[in-house]
Formats: sequence, structure tokens, C-alpha cells
Amino acid sequence: MEENKVNEIQKEDSLIDSSKKDKLISILIKILLVILACILSFILLAAITHTAYFFKCMPSDPVETMHYSKDNIFVNIVFSVLLASILLLAKRVLNKVNKKVLICISIIITSILGVLWVNFVKAPVIGDQRYVITAARLFAENDFENIKTSYFFSHPLQYGCVLGMELIMRLFNRPDNLAFQFINVIMVSLSMYLIYKIEDRIYQKESTSKILGILFMITLVIPMFNVVVYGNIFGMLFSLFGIYMLMKFYEDYKVKYIVLTSVSIFIAVAFKSNYQIIMIAMAISLLIDLIKKFKVKSLVCLISVLVFGIIVNPLVYKIVELRTGKEVNDGIPMLAYVAMAIQERTSRPSGWYHDNKNVEIIYTESGYDSDKAKERSLELISERLTAFCKYPVMMIKFYQDKICSTWIEPAFQTIWWSTPGGEYQRQPQEYKDYIENNELLNDLLFGKYKNTYLKYLDIVQICIYLFSLVSVLNAIKTNKFNHTNSILLIVFVGGFLFHILWETKSIYVVPYYMILLPSAADGLEIFGDKVNKLILNIKDKKNKSKVNTNS
Repeated sequence: MEENKVNEIQKEDSLIDSSKKDKLISILIKILLVILACILSFILLAAITHTAYFFKCMPSDPVETMHYSKDNIFVNIVFSVLLASILLLAKRVLNKVNKKVLICISIIITSILGVLWVNFVKAPVIGDQRYVITAARLFAENDFENIKTSYFFSHPLQYGCVLGMELIMRLFNRPDNLAFQFINVIMVSLSMYLIYKIEDRIYQKESTSKILGILFMITLVIPMFNVVVYGNIFGMLFSLFGIYMLMKFYEDYKVKYIVLTSVSIFIAVAFKSNYQIIMIAMAISLLIDLIKKFKVKSLVCLISVLVFGIIVNPLVYKIVELRTGKEVNDGIPMLAYVAMAIQERTSRPSGWYHDNKNVEIIYTESGYDSDKAKERSLELISERLTAFCKYPVMMIKFYQDKICSTWIEPAFQTIWWSTPGGEYQRQPQEYKDYIENNELLNDLLFGKYKNTYLKYLDIVQICIYLFSLVSVLNAIKTNKFNHTNSILLIVFVGGFLFHILWETKSIYVVPYYMILLPSAADGLEIFGDKVNKLILNIKDKKNKSKVNTNS
């Protein structure tokens, strides 16, 4: 009898303890959702009232000079409502189409648009892209003597992208720059499919998946993103695969998903170190899982993800040293990017690559000594924080500019990246003739069609922010998110906060924009249901009024 009483007491204690843990997890998820709602509210308000745009994209103005224009709020609201109505109507028309068929059609159409865009603009590979691709091509030819060592002396983190691009070079028989952009189309298509698979697990509604498929087709930033021959796209693909594998892991806690999740994050971080944001998001999710109920496999997965995400760069450096016979330098410290990211605005927006106090200048002035560069970076950060404390209005304006320049440029810099910028003169004559003589291309990139195109992208952007906010607000009320299905939201919040602290560009946040699409699809579904209920209530009241009148 006494033993049974002890067992009952232990069960009751266990239930109470479990209930407390569930409440704690619910509070943590709600805090995440409230933070996300605040972020979306700010950038939505900014997008409705203003548009960020690049003043010129021609070779005569190669700098990333961004300006803002005040929008007509009424026009933006009207066009947003119109677009939402068209999307809901399209969903009803496609009601009988199988969701998988619709997703496949949307991915095919978006891929075709990507191929057409890449082939149409023939965007040259410029800046850091050019250094990485050139080095990858030399690595593929086992030529380690002609690599531009001054660039990699300062930026050894790029070696991971170089090795990744080299592998692609070998697999696809050393593709040229345009062919690389066509490969991007494949990678982006696979990323879209993974976004759909993740969305399907989160919301589990066929109609939401159908809206997502429609959003894929109308979000033209996606096919335009293919011009970026860098680690962003490949890293995005493997990050999404890692997130999907982690969600699969939560279903049955199989070891194979631990391996696939860890390897995915390893490859993603190798291509682009910024994707350590995904690693941190996964770690947060796994920590919450451990709080809920301690599982050895969850702990193993957490340790594995962190280890694989952290050892990438040391391992890459060792591989490069063994292959080249040259020691890899420490390079520019990460702290220098934080220091650069809070300097006052120059020709570029606040927090972008700085004309004067950029990371290369900090490193050079420190005698190419990483430790001294860290000290100098701390001095710059201290000076700037002191100025922010002294002039809080200046600080508010700085971060307002930094956030808006990152999130409310409708094309997310994809049009700017489709042009040669300041490297026009180094391009082959064939390309110069093509860009100068193609009237339609000039009208779209620089001329009369550009503003119309940007306005369309602006309305799409407003709708995505708006309906993502609707989805998040609804989730706060309904408690439908937990640590297993909120990873995309954690990633978005992480990406937003990261680019407040770090160097920013609007092109950098395209992957985060894309992972908002499932939330936007859910929000649009919720909005459609509310409208339908409102219409039915109005009809019901009219019918009751007629009956009362007749009687």
C-alpha cells in the first residue's frame, strides 16, 4: 500500500514538473513570436510609407547609393488589398488542383523565369564573387601559385566557399560564370521545394501549401536572386535541408537525422559563415527540446550541430594549407565587421560596407595583426557607443536607416547585382555592346520600366510582411507553435538581429525573405477565412432581415 502511495506521489510530482516545463516552453515561444511581431510591424510600416531604392545602377554611379521616397499610403493599401484578392481568387480557381502538382508547376515556372532572367541580363561576376570564383577555378586546375593571395590573406573565411565552388567546378566541367548562374537556378528550385516541405510540416493544410505555390510564382525576387554567384545560394540550400532533417529528427529521434542535420549545417557554414545563424537557431530548438524532456539523442544532436558548425573553418584552413603548402593567415577579425557596421553613414547606407572605416582599412592600420585589429575595433566600437549614448536621436536615425535599407528595397538589390557597377570598364567588349544596344534591358534595369517593376515588387513585399504578421499574431493567440515547428521563425529573428549587429546589405537577407513565405501563406489563408465568415454573416443578416420583413 505504502509503495503504491509513493508511486502515485511521484507520478503527481512528475506531472506538475512536466506542466511547469510546458508553461516555460510556451512562454519562450510567445516571447519569440512577440519579438517577431514587433520586427514585422516595424518593417511593414516602413514598407507602406517609404520605398528604398538605388539612385542609379549605371557605371557612372558604381557605389551602392540608396535613397528613400515617400509612398502614397492609400495607393499601397489599395494595391495590397487588390493583390490579396487576386491571390485568394487564384486559390479558389486552383482548388481542385493537387497541392503537389501546383508546387511542382510553381517551381518549374519560377525556374524558367530564373533561366530567362539570367540569360537576359548576363550579369557579370564582380567584387568578392570574382575573387572566389577565380580562386575556385585555379584550385580546380591545381594551380595554387596564381591565387590572389592579398585578398585571401585578409579574408581566409572565403576559403570554404572556394572549396565548395571548386567541387562544383569539377562536377560540372568548370562552368563559366553564366553557367554558374544556371546552376544557381537548380539550387534555388531545390530550396523552394524544401521550403514547401517544411511549410507542409508546420501548417499541415493543403490550402496553405497552394497559396505558398502561388507566392513562389509572384515573388520575382526569387528568380532574380540567381545572378548571385557566391556562397549565399548554396548555403541557403543546405541550411534548409538541415532544418528539414531536424524536423524529421523530432518525429522519431533517429540517428541518421542527427548525421544529416550536422553535415548539412557543416556544408552551409563552409559556403557562407553567416549561416551559423541557422546553427544557433537549431541549438535553441534542441535546448528547448531538452528542457521539455531530457533525451540522450537530443543532447547528442545539439553537441553534433554545434561541433560541426564550429570546426568548419579550422578544418577548411587545414585542407587549404595541405594543398597549397602555404600557411593560412588569421585574417580580419570578426570584431572588425561589428566595428564597421556601426559607423556613420557615408555614400552607402548606415551599417553597409564603409568607405573610410572598413574592415580592410582597420586591418591595414593595425599592421595586418589580428590581435591589434581586435583592439582597434574595440576602440571604434567604444567611440561609437559613446556617441550613441550622447546623441540618442542620432542612434535611432542610424538604425532606422540600417534596417530600412536592408528590408524595404523591393528588389533586395537583385537589380543592382544584375549590373556591372563600377567594374564596367573591365568587362569584355562583347558584354559592353550587349548592354548598350539592348533597349529593353536598359529600360528594365535603368529606365522607364524599372519604376513600374519596382512598384510591383513593393506591393508583393508589403503583402508578405503584412500576412506574415497576421500569421504571427494568430499564432500568439492560438499557441500553435512549439520548438519543433518554429525553427524558421527563430531563423528569421536571428537573421534580423544579426544584420543589426553585423555588416548588412539587402541582398544578404533574400534567404530570410524567402523563409517568410510560409508564414505569409498562412496569414493569407487566415485573412481569407475571416473575409469569408464576414461575407457569410452579412448574407445571413440580409436573409434574416428579408424573412422578418415578409413576415
